Amino acid sequence: LEFRRVLFRSKGGSPTHGAGAAKYAKDNFGAIQGQSRGLQGQSYAIVTNKYYDVEKSSTPQEIIKEIQNLYEFAKQNPNKEFLISDYSENNLNGYTGQEMADMFSNAGIIPSNIIFNENFNELINNK
Repeated sequence: LEFRRVLFRSKGGSPTHGAGAAKYAKDNFGAIQGQSRGLQGQSYAIVTNKYYDVEKSSTPQEIIKEIQNLYEFAKQNPNKEFLISDYSENNLNGYTGQEMADMFSNAGIIPSNIIFNENFNELINNK
């Protein structure tokens, strides 16, 4: 990734970074094991599942709050682009792609430096 680009990833509450985008970010973009939120290297994390082994352990309201924090951080860092993972298929947190798209849409005005994966962007635009 270019230095100004940041891989966005969601994370379960467990600090293991053992699967999905969290593991990919740890292995490739400087994510810090044990840190479940915020900027780490070239990755930015939010919690979408408090307990890695319990689907939907974070409520939509909790996830929307996490996304709002991401949006605020993106607004404060207009020199960075935040590349959002593809949530259009099955997700480790138990939510469908459309449910995740709705949460991103319901979190407020999407900053211009938030860049959605093409497949996920289609779900967001279906609203």
